[in-house]
Amino acid sequence: MADYYLLDVFTTEPFAGNPLAVFVDQDITDDALMQRIARELNLSETVFVSTGTRPFPTRIFTPGNELPFAGHPTVGTAVLLHNLGHSADDAVVLAEAVGDVRVTVHDDTAEFTTAKLPARTRDIDRGEAAAAIGVTIADLDPAFEPAVWDCGVPWPIVAVRDADVLARAHGVPGALDQVYVVVSETPGRWRARSFAPGFGIPEDPATGSAVAAFAGFVARLEPTEFTVVQGVEMGRPSELRLTVARDGAGALTEVRVAGEAVVVGGGALHV
Repeated sequence: MADYYLLDVFTTEPFAGNPLAVFVDQDITDDALMQRIARELNLSETVFVSTGTRPFPTRIFTPGNELPFAGHPTVGTAVLLHNLGHSADDAVVLAEAVGDVRVTVHDDTAEFTTAKLPARTRDIDRGEAAAAIGVTIADLDPAFEPAVWDCGVPWPIVAVRDADVLARAHGVPGALDQVYVVVSETPGRWRARSFAPGFGIPEDPATGSAVAAFAGFVARLEPTEFTVVQGVEMGRPSELRLTVARDGAGALTEVRVAGEAVVVGGGALHV
């Protein structure tokens, strides 16, 4: 038997946010078995974490593949380990494939500092971007160029012109494996939707790795704090808080992502 915890992340309310399964110290080391378990549970991500060494070795799987880093698993796992008494001075460090990710935890709120800064790795043609989310070029926000930003996981980020376009957007199979669609509501507040058909995730209600990459997308904007609301169209509203620091030349020097997590249940698998 292998026990796991079930959490909802980037929310304070059960049955909202992004669900997450976490296996703690279950002695599951076979990669293929981890992938099969993640596919069986069929959540956006499933985590396998060990607490015998520090930083805590952490593996993150979607139903389709392993990820080097992901935001809601980082927040949820850190809150869970803190609540189980595995943190020191309100700090949890997770050894993820992207590198060591430091998370500060207070009660059910966690904030992680990314292991790397976001980098723009590819421009995306506006026609390609529009086709990937089922809209027209005219539906895109002319103030932002679509591009792939990577802060541990590469995310194509596409800004659309208004909330009506965001509501119509969808992931188109055979186009981009994943895409983060955003719209600005106010200078510090954005709405978003996340589609990852290539990872076996038609839509994700809260995507911390994409919000970390989004820091690069909005690096030139004046605010240092952003709120991203996601999952509304799925009936699982989520709130992700992004904080950035810049040097005197305006270049990013630090990216932090924060949110809440609540334990809503758990279970056991025969493995």
